[in-house]
Amino acid sequence: KYPNGTAIESDAKHFSVPVKGVGVGGSIPMAFLEQLDLLDKIKVADPQYVHSPCVRNAEKAGTILGQGSGSSHAAGWADKTKSNDAVDLVVTDAWSTGACGCDKDVVFDPSSDDTPLGRAEWIKYISTFFNEENRANVAFAREKAAYDASDEGKAALADEFRDHMDKMNPWMTQVRCRRATG
Repeated sequence: KYPNGTAIESDAKHFSVPVKGVGVGGSIPMAFLEQLDLLDKIKVADPQYVHSPCVRNAEKAGTILGQGSGSSHAAGWADKTKSNDAVDLVVTDAWSTGACGCDKDVVFDPSSDDTPLGRAEWIKYISTFFNEENRANVAFAREKAAYDASDEGKAALADEFRDHMDKMNPWMTQVRCRRATG
């Protein structure tokens, strides 16, 4: 039953939160998990395109089971995630990268979002599976502040460039002023 007493549908996919272990077939979720300090939750991963030294070291140490997740490795990936009791959740994307084809699959696809802040905000979604929403909010606030600062920086640079160009070409200033005043 749900906490409010409602019965869970018999065909509903469900799992307990916080999850204790995940399988990650793509590199994007690993970056989010690393930002949340949750690399210890990764039990099976495809480290092929990962640049994180922490993930690489964990694979070498045997704390993360490395396994290819692409189409040529699909059977091995499914074997190591689907029946693995240490894996409660398999993080996949809209293309089923690293999906086990089982009830553990959860789509996490920040790449599908159109905006930089929209993509960054996916950290809040992935955090809910680990009860790390507060940590995600802090991480997102940091990203947003950096993004906002970069926009301000771009605007200041554009103003500087326009001033510089106006000094070099007074005619452009006259044209811009005529356009502004009608």
